[in-house]
Amino acid sequence: MYSILELFETFSPLIPLVIYLIKKATKSKWIIILLIYIVAYIPLSTYANFLKSETRNNSLIYLIINIISFICLSLIIEDFIGKKKFRQLNKLMIIVVILFSAANLIWWDASTVFNSNSFAFTGLILICYCLYYYKLQLEKLQTLYVERLPSFWIVSGIFLYCSGNFFLFAFYHTLVTNYVPLANYAWYFNNIIILFMNILFAKGIQCNWQK
Repeated sequence: MYSILELFETFSPLIPLVIYLIKKATKSKWIIILLIYIVAYIPLSTYANFLKSETRNNSLIYLIINIISFICLSLIIEDFIGKKKFRQLNKLMIIVVILFSAANLIWWDASTVFNSNSFAFTGLILICYCLYYYKLQLEKLQTLYVERLPSFWIVSGIFLYCSGNFFLFAFYHTLVTNYVPLANYAWYFNNIIILFMNILFAKGIQCNWQK
């Protein structure tokens, strides 16, 4: 059972990838970014779990995954929102996240333990982005057919992942330092969230080629 849950974390992104390959969606900018995210995520996640199986430190790999995930997911939301000021803000936030993650690695969480500060910080930013997207949709008549919008499903997947995991990420450093067995079980929740996020990504891709 637990081994299956571990597979969710690494191989769930294959779900939207398979949907894309079955019948190629329109090659929008967000599709390209999502494919880059999937191609980068799977080998890195595989390596992180390999290190874990060897009882070796994988915190640095997870930090790299977090930075790449933030860059890709924020650029996808940026493409959906399409506002010049938001694009400028997001570019600035990408730089801030990279600098914050580096500072956190050096002075606070270090490279030997899960970087809770960095994960919580990027999660909070993406939650705000998603809420802003929802606000814009509520102001449009298109909201009546929101289930037909690929952007709705993709953003909802990102929102589910970030909001569902926010408190886990925020306190995981403490858990893994003081309550290792509990931390290991808690991480399975993250794996399930990742599975549902990728199912929503697949739905968004499907909407894109059903038009």
